[in-house]
Amino acid sequence: MVRSFAMCMNTLMTRALSPVGFLLVLPRGGDKTTMILTAAAVSGVLSVLSLLLLSQWWLERKPASAQ
Repeated sequence: MVRSFAMCMNTLMTRALSPVGFLLVLPRGGDKTTMILTAAAVSGVLSVLSLLLLSQWWLERKPASAQ
């Protein structure tokens, strides 16, 4: 369930990370279409990896014991 929610949030996170993708691709220069596609791929991969790592951490964490 946690991983399903992470995958649902992928679209929102990809759009939030798009500026990061563009900043990573800008120094390379080149064709405008290629830059846009590369930035989209970078932001998509970053969002999937970050959300899956966060959800795995959430599942494996040990909650603090209530006192």
